[in-house]
This record gives sequence, C-alpha cells and structure tokens, in this order.
Amino acid sequence: MILVDRPRSFSYRLLPGDVQAIPIGAYADRHNMVVLCWLLLALVAMPPLAGCVRPSRAAAPPSIPAACLPRQPDPSCFYKRIAGEHNTKVLVFVHGIFGGAATSWGDAETERFWPAMMATDKRFADFDIYLVNYPTPYLRDGPTVEDVATSELHRMSDLGLFSDYYDIHFIAHSMGGIVAKDMLMQLVERNEPRAFNRIRSVVFLATPAQGAELASLAAMLGNLQARSIEPASINDFIKRIENGWVRLLIRRDKASRTYPIAHCAYETEKTFGIIVVPLERANSRCDDVLQPMALNHHGVAVATAPDRDPYFWAMARIADANADTRKRLEAADLLKRADTFLEAGRDADARDAFLRVRSLYVDLKDSTGEAGALLGLANLDRKEGRPEAALQRYRDAMAVLKQRPEDEGPDADKAIREADIFRGIANLQRFFGRNRASLEAFNDALRIYTHLADGGSREARRGIAHVERGKGYLFLRTGRYDYARESFLRARSVYSDLESNRGLGVVLADLGDLEAELNRLGEAEQWYGLANDIYRNLDDAVGKANLLVGLGDLHRRQQKYEMSQSEYEAAIDLFRTQHDAVGEGNATLGLGDLAAARGRPAQARMKYDVAMNLYTKEDGRLGIANVLVSLGRLERNRDVELARQHLYQAAGIYAQLEMEPQRQRTLNEARNLSRR
Repeated sequence: MILVDRPRSFSYRLLPGDVQAIPIGAYADRHNMVVLCWLLLALVAMPPLAGCVRPSRAAAPPSIPAACLPRQPDPSCFYKRIAGEHNTKVLVFVHGIFGGAATSWGDAETERFWPAMMATDKRFADFDIYLVNYPTPYLRDGPTVEDVATSELHRMSDLGLFSDYYDIHFIAHSMGGIVAKDMLMQLVERNEPRAFNRIRSVVFLATPAQGAELASLAAMLGNLQARSIEPASINDFIKRIENGWVRLLIRRDKASRTYPIAHCAYETEKTFGIIVVPLERANSRCDDVLQPMALNHHGVAVATAPDRDPYFWAMARIADANADTRKRLEAADLLKRADTFLEAGRDADARDAFLRVRSLYVDLKDSTGEAGALLGLANLDRKEGRPEAALQRYRDAMAVLKQRPEDEGPDADKAIREADIFRGIANLQRFFGRNRASLEAFNDALRIYTHLADGGSREARRGIAHVERGKGYLFLRTGRYDYARESFLRARSVYSDLESNRGLGVVLADLGDLEAELNRLGEAEQWYGLANDIYRNLDDAVGKANLLVGLGDLHRRQQKYEMSQSEYEAAIDLFRTQHDAVGEGNATLGLGDLAAARGRPAQARMKYDVAMNLYTKEDGRLGIANVLVSLGRLERNRDVELARQHLYQAAGIYAQLEMEPQRQRTLNEARNLSRR
C-alpha cells in the first residue's frame, strides 16, 4: 500500500531547502498537508526506524573481550577475535539505515547488546564476531547501498574473513539485509565461489525485500540510501537485488547444495503508528516461512534475553546451520582417518570409514566431499586387486562432481578432486595396458594441478609430483627412457621443494630402476643408496619393500647373492604386513631368478609357481608375463619347446599391455631358441 498518492502536478523528490522555501499557501489543499505531515513524521521517526538507541560510549561489559566496538564514522571491525586462537566460524552483523554497529543491536553498555550476549553464549564459544559499520546520515548524502556492499566486501576480504573462516554467518537488520544480499551476489558475479561457498546462513530481520513506503519520505529529502529501499513498484534497484537473490538460491538448489540457508522475520508492532516492514514488504525467497515477531522495527534487532526473541529465534537458526558444520567437520576428520587406515593396511577399517564419510556427505548434499569418499573407495578397490570395481568408483566420483552446474564457476576443492580422479584413472589404465588412455588422463590431471599450483596450492604441487612420477613409470615400461628420466627428475624437484621425504624416497628408487633397466648398475646403485638413506628414517613399509626388491635385483646381477637373498626376504615380510600380493610376487620372482642364477632350478621353479599364483590372484598381468620370461629362460637348456611356449605367451601379454620394447626383446629370445 502507498502511504501518499502523488498527483502529477506534485514533485515528490523535494530537497530540504525546497520544503522551507515553499509558501504554506502552496499546501492549501488537504492532500499536500498530508504530505507535509508525513515528512515531519519521517524526521521524528527515523531514529527508532533505524534501531538507534541512546548514544553509547562504545564500551562493552567488562566480562566481554571486545576487540572493537565501532561508532560512526569508525570502520567495521571484529568485536570478538581472541589473540592466539584460530576460530573457523564467524558471525557478521550488518546494521540498517540510520543505524550503527554500536547502537542498532542494543545498549552496548549493558548485557542487552546482541554481540555481547552472543559472546557469553556457550553454543557459540568457537565463533568470532564481526561488526559491519558504514556511514548512513539522515539528511546529507551518504554512500549508496551498492557502494556500501562493495566497500564492506573488500574490507572483509582484506581482513581475511573469506580465507581464515570456513563457516560464515550473517545477521542483517532492515536495509542491512539488502546490503548483505548485494555482497553475496557480488561474490558470485566476481566469480569467487570459494568465498561464497563458505557462507552458511543469513538471518534477515525486518529487511524490506520489496521496499518500504516510509523510505519514500526520506528519499524526498534527498537521501540516496532511502531511495535504494523505496517500494519495488517504483524502485528498479530493489527489484534487481531481489531478482538476483532469487536466482542465486535457485542455482544453489539446482546444484543440490545446502548453503547459504536464508531465514526471514518481520515485525508486527507499530513504530509511531506505522509498521515499517510488514509481511508483504519483508516477503522474499527464504528457506522457511517468514517468522512474525511481536516487536517494532527497532525491537527486532535488540537482544533483551537469551530465551526471548529476537535473539532466541535468530540464534537457533545459526545453531541449526552450525550443527551441519559439526557434521561436516566429522566427515572431514573421518576421511583423514580412512586415508590413514588405508596407508596402514587396515583395509576393513578404511572401507567402513569411507562408506560412513560418503553417507555424511550425501546427507550434507556435498558433491565434492562425496567424490572424495568415492575416490578413497576406488583406491582401496585398486589396492585389494579389484581394478574393474576401482575404475567404476572413479567414474562414479567424476559423475558426482559433474552434478554441479558449470555456471557456478570453478572451485579449488572440486578441481583438486577432479585432478585426483584423473590421476587414479591414469594409474588404472596403465595397469590395464591402455597406455595412450593412461597418458591422456595423466595430462588432464597435470593441467588442473598446474593451474591450481599457479595460485599457490601446496596440494596441487604435490599432485604435480605424483603425476610426473606416474608418467615416468609409464615411459619406463614403454621404453621411452629419456622421457622417463625427465619426468622422474621433475617429480624429484617438486618433492624436494615440498620437503616430502615419502615422495622423494619413491622417486629416487624409480630412478634406480631406470638405470638398472639400462644396465647402468653403478648409477642405479647411487640412486638406490640415496633412497635408502631416506627410508632409514621413514615409516613407509611399501616404499621400503619396493626399494629392497630393486636392491635385490641389483645385487643379484652383481652376483652378491647372500645380500640379494636377505633383501628379497625382508621385502616379502614387509609386503605381507601390508597385504600387498603383487609386491610379494615381485620379491618372490626375484628369489626365483636368484635360485636360477645359483644353479638351483628346482628351487627356482617352486618360487616361480608361488609368484605366478600371487600375480594370478591379483590379475597382475605384467607380473605373469615376467614369470613366463623367467620360466622360458630356465627351461631353455632342458625343454626348448616349453621354453619357447613360455616366451611367446609372455610376448602376447606384453603386446596387450602395449609394452613394445619388452615384447620385441622376448620375441627375439624365442626366435633365437628356434635356431638352436
């Protein structure tokens, strides 16, 4: 409803000087007298409309550790931010027109001050408190709502709110709700999804989402902020803000996201005979029915007691959102423990944890978290010898990530997960012998990691090292030795910069394997020695075991048989503790080759049989091919036809695995047997 009809002959945008200059006779008719009365009422009603109380000396109660309590024109600042503590949650208060951080929320000298009451509320002990404070003069021009939103957003960003806090909540009163909506919309428009995704909830208290009639009276006096909240029927700005807010929440819902949660309340009591923001003016896109409060426009922002509105209702909404946060923290902690279980060989515990994590993230509608759980399950399936199941898990994880619309913009956490999935797929494709597909997936992962690393992501740099190491191993098995060396050395450089001894030990052993493959045993021994120095002080059973297999092969070729045997046997013990059948097969194959080198064919055949069984159980085709080659060499002096059969079978497997150098070498051995 419009408070005053405006005839075409009357210009309603009057300046203060214009009002004084117009003769009383100009308002002789009853309609114009009503206009004057409303203007005078506006001047009287503005302070209570804004939520102003008697001026405070900006002093919090002694029991409250107030870091800052800004008055006009002081800048926005933290009311509570205890030095030495690092909370990950913050509540931001945004006052309305003609208000202030030290006045809108109650009496700062007493306990009836909202930020002070919250600071002593045990439910929110792990929250910091931030007070937005911007100029909002009565008569002279101040910044527009859009200007306020832009400047306050930059200040919050510069103070670290969007980087230091993972859970950000807003309580906004009156026009402060329009400011808050504009800030959130700007985060989306500026393509800052990482910051936006940290907004958990917004509580709007008597926010004129559809504008307010009373604002038109202040607008007549030339107040720019009042013009921003005039009724939507004559106000394009308020319509743009509200339409943008609706689109923002629609996009949230389409992405199956939970946040930000929006709650709205409106007043039911009059201020000087007027309900400033009634239900129809507060009507907006909210996640629940609008909450009526038996308070006036000023009262909906003043906390009188913890068990009374507005504090009771509004803080319950914040607590509800915080409960989801606790669930999110539980999921993140459980995901770390699942990874630890996986590394420790506690596969059953790891599977239970990953499944629980997935369930939590599904409840939270967190596609990135769910993808992380699926990624962990895929890695577990791969470790337990179920490559096809692992590949399906990777694909499921990628499908979950793709559920979010592309127009929401990039997200660093999502991108890391996507790169991790590509890397997992690359390793599996290499296992299946699909080397071209493996290299493509590695390059996809590398592209994402590199982009994120340019932004300073340590996790992305670690991903780059893992990819380079994976590519190096792929090049090694396909005979592209120069490429393999370059990739291994790049991985070594990144691991060294990150001070990752685990990664460094693995890639140094890889370099030893490369030199051994090229029959450069001296260089291989140097790399193995460097890796061994690292593993002496590192708790990594699988890494140590793989190094011992490499050393066993080296010392066998150097005819240091006793040393070689002890290294193979030690490797087998370590692989068994980790339930790594393929690794155990590699060490057992080494013992078979050692027995053959010592002239003990019966012992060699026994070891080859054990290794073959281990590889077959895990569908380890590369290991099976290597055993067949060793059997062919063992049988060539006893049964040439059987030896030739073993070698041709091995060559066929190498062909399936796209390992051309090994295939050609094995075929040459088989053809040489034919000439005997």
